[in-house]
Amino acid sequence: MIKAVTSTQMRQIETTFMKKTGCPSILLMEHAALALVRAIGTDKKRVLFICGFGNNGGDGLAAARLYRGPCDVWVLYPDKLHGDALLNLSLLKTTRPDMVITPIEGHLPSIPRDTDIIVDAIFGTGMDQPASTEMANLFIRINQSGLPVLACDIPSGIHGTTGDILGSAVIAEKTITFHRPKTGLYLKNAVDYTGDVIIADIGIPDSFDPADLVDIAVLNDYKAYRPLRRKNSHKGLYGHVLVIAGSEGMAGAAAICAKAAIKTGAGLVTLLCDEGVLSVVQTIVPGAMGIKLPKDYAFYSTVTGNACEIADIVAIGPGLGHDESRIPIIEAVIASGKPVVWDADALNLLALYDHLRTKRDHYIFTPHPGEAKRFIHEPPDDSIAFAAALQDMLGGTVLLKGATSIIKDLSHTAFNISGTPAMAKGGSGDALTGIIAALYAQDINCPYLAAQMGAFIHGEAGKKAAEHTGDHALDIMTLIDFIGG
Repeated sequence: MIKAVTSTQMRQIETTFMKKTGCPSILLMEHAALALVRAIGTDKKRVLFICGFGNNGGDGLAAARLYRGPCDVWVLYPDKLHGDALLNLSLLKTTRPDMVITPIEGHLPSIPRDTDIIVDAIFGTGMDQPASTEMANLFIRINQSGLPVLACDIPSGIHGTTGDILGSAVIAEKTITFHRPKTGLYLKNAVDYTGDVIIADIGIPDSFDPADLVDIAVLNDYKAYRPLRRKNSHKGLYGHVLVIAGSEGMAGAAAICAKAAIKTGAGLVTLLCDEGVLSVVQTIVPGAMGIKLPKDYAFYSTVTGNACEIADIVAIGPGLGHDESRIPIIEAVIASGKPVVWDADALNLLALYDHLRTKRDHYIFTPHPGEAKRFIHEPPDDSIAFAAALQDMLGGTVLLKGATSIIKDLSHTAFNISGTPAMAKGGSGDALTGIIAALYAQDINCPYLAAQMGAFIHGEAGKKAAEHTGDHALDIMTLIDFIGG
């Protein structure tokens, strides 16, 4: 499991480490610089190091000293340098007297024509105000150069905690981040600026991390938690998912959810659908059993309650419709006491009717931002705070969907960074609901973990499918075919 930190947490980690061990800050800077040099590579590319006047600039100056290939160095306002950054400028001048060091104080020089790569060591995580006109012009010049950019810790212009673009920002091909990735690398529009994120060890042991860091799942985590199937098996051992979904014109949503649950390994899947929808859905997903919702709304509650009794978990909402006639279905699901994955129209009903909201630890809510705003009309600008506010309102576990999904329960926070823009298609969330329900049914009966692993599996399936179809042509049934593949 990768752990991500806010900018404030990272400063606290470094301060505590140096105070308790006596390690000087210059040594951490040297480790960061070595990691930068390794990321540049050994093929003697000509590098332009653009260094600010803070510690991020100090990392860049130290890297320029350690780099053995040809390079140029720009230093922003060298008179403002102090501490470790000033020392590294002095060391650079002493050890590389042949190097051209250009001060940047108002006038921007042209990027040397034979430059192969730019190292952005301008601001890092210390930037929390919009870029000045001068800095914005520098960022634009870097971006318009067409050269690959290696960002030091975080591309300059991005808020290290929130991912906000502070007016303008550098677009990196790679970002090398130190000790732990910063939360801002994965949030909001920052994901279009950071490129590939490389995490570099700078010598701080994990024991100095606080307990409340953000979890990020990787492939080995999925392998560790993936439900195992015994040789002596039968379908009853792998859980029973009840999918309550679909309505006229929305049969596909129910089919996607049910098929995803089957493909993720649920032993049994039962669909509860309107009569006119069920036959269509079972044609698409023949492995799912079916129960018809009666035409008379008066019997919705009884039929739904009976269906819930046979299930280990209920997945409700995709394409369900959210008119008042669906309220008895929601009430029966709540009365059943079963674990529930709430999605789509079921969420809309919870938002419309306050009396339906009941906090239960084994509930999982999977809103996209538009659905989430129906609960919190003026959400916090901070994405993590938004997810936390939702969790406080709804209880259980909240999975706030996005390019980086945020999973939040009372005590933990996770990001899901698997996935691809190819998944930005109708039906993608319906598949996620089925995946999460199937994992929970197969004994990953921790809602937070089921949501986290479900989001990871969903994203990995999307990436694998898109490798075959391309980003534009991916359809959700193809994504489902790649679950676990």
